[in-house]
Amino acid sequence: MNSISWNVGHLAWQEQQYFVTWPSAKRPFPDIDREFVSDGPASTPPLQRVLDAWRAITAAADPWLDTLTSTIIDSGIPGQRSISIVAPASAASVIVAGGLAILAQLVTSRRRPY
Repeated sequence: MNSISWNVGHLAWQEQQYFVTWPSAKRPFPDIDREFVSDGPASTPPLQRVLDAWRAITAAADPWLDTLTSTIIDSGIPGQRSISIVAPASAASVIVAGGLAILAQLVTSRRRPY
């Protein structure tokens, strides 16, 4: 199981890929791409570092996300026919967020299963 900070970095990678790079071709944090890509190497980066990157990436994504309409969402990912813009990011974010919730519960639980 990956560390909480790696999972936050992976979530930042997903949001940068889906909501910043695809619509704008910009990649504000290339190090996030190298370190937290799917199937990337496990690590335990400083949590504050990945939280700062995630916050900056979500702030960079917000202006584009605010412009989305049903027509844009239905048009698909640029270069990827018939794949909704939101579907891969939504599914991946739910999986990562769920994993983080489970990890947090395990860390704070008095009845640990190990």
